[in-house]
Amino acid sequence: MKISRQFVVLGFVCATSLIGILRFSALQWSRPGILMKITSRPKVMKISAEPEVTTMSSTIRFGTDSGKDSMHTTKWTTESFQNATCEPYHQIVFVKTHKTASTTANTIIQRYGYEHNLTFALPKKGGKFSFTSLFNRRMVASQSGQNETIAKPAQYNVIANHGRFNKLEMLAVVPDARFLTILREPVAKCESTFGYYNMAKSLELNKYELPFEKFSEDPEGYFQRKPFMYFQLKNGMMYSLGLDHADQDNTSKVESKIREVEKEFDLVLLTEYFDESLLLMRKLLCWNEDDILYLPKGIRSTKLRYEINPKVREKILKWNAADVKLYNHFNETFWRKVREYGPSFESDLKHFRERQRAVYNECIDEDAVVRSRDTRENFLALREDASKFCVVLYGRVDFFVNEIRKRQTA
Repeated sequence: MKISRQFVVLGFVCATSLIGILRFSALQWSRPGILMKITSRPKVMKISAEPEVTTMSSTIRFGTDSGKDSMHTTKWTTESFQNATCEPYHQIVFVKTHKTASTTANTIIQRYGYEHNLTFALPKKGGKFSFTSLFNRRMVASQSGQNETIAKPAQYNVIANHGRFNKLEMLAVVPDARFLTILREPVAKCESTFGYYNMAKSLELNKYELPFEKFSEDPEGYFQRKPFMYFQLKNGMMYSLGLDHADQDNTSKVESKIREVEKEFDLVLLTEYFDESLLLMRKLLCWNEDDILYLPKGIRSTKLRYEINPKVREKILKWNAADVKLYNHFNETFWRKVREYGPSFESDLKHFRERQRAVYNECIDEDAVVRSRDTRENFLALREDASKFCVVLYGRVDFFVNEIRKRQTA
């Protein structure tokens, strides 16, 4: 095995890990028991009609470079949706949840905006507005200087960084926005939060053979000890969508929040069906297939993964009851949107995954190892001769935030 030097990609190291083919939902999460009502797996509608296709050559340009390296040429099929008479939609709010593949989804939106010169509402510092406070317009940096408060919110096209849902304030910054978010099966999401933020260590559970099982015996007690990012352990998705923990045991308030999300969001993606979700997003925003290509980000190290047996699962489901209701509701509505997509869904999905595999093989060196101080993740290695197409596709949130900030404050 050869050792790859750490890649400084336009000023930062981007990476994630992937083994085998690039099918994101199968790679990042095991899916036992993830089904409708979190009891059985919902099936994609079997649609037999095949769309007419034509083969053409597509040249994808990234950034403002005009050199040969900035171009990526490949073969793709023009599907029925791509012939639709619609215009790409550029007013977007993505409410980023935690440990749900939201970073990968976020970088898809960031890359699109970066390459189409859209204007992003960015935090004054760093890459998040707030994990704990509801979003408000005062959190947004002015384009003339990152420490100034915005004066003209209507000039923004996109919100994509972490910020708790607050629709009126978000619309004040991005008018006429289409709202998107992403949800994950609640037990897997809770375990991922527990593992990624190394709560076994902060809660002194490493001395037990099964730390997450020990946690599940008294989750509320450990929650009250408030380890780092504790607020994402219990009903973390509801919390990101604006429902405080004090209200999460109130059935009427939980159901009201679900109705609100149903009304106010144009699309709720599902982690377990990530590629399917991207097809729905592409149609909603009238984007091209190239716009939703991705390399996965934030793949957790196997050292920070924990067993979920039926007993543990039952306890975590009960403790995360609000997130369970939320996920079940949108797991059902998701498949209605799949049916509404049209007869080309399955063939479009098959073709998209073929493109994904080709892109992965083009961009990633599976024999290389990237060493990083962040041991929470395994990192992909770009090929040493990677095109600029691959370099930008490889970009993580911080890269896009930094590049967009420099462009907007220049």
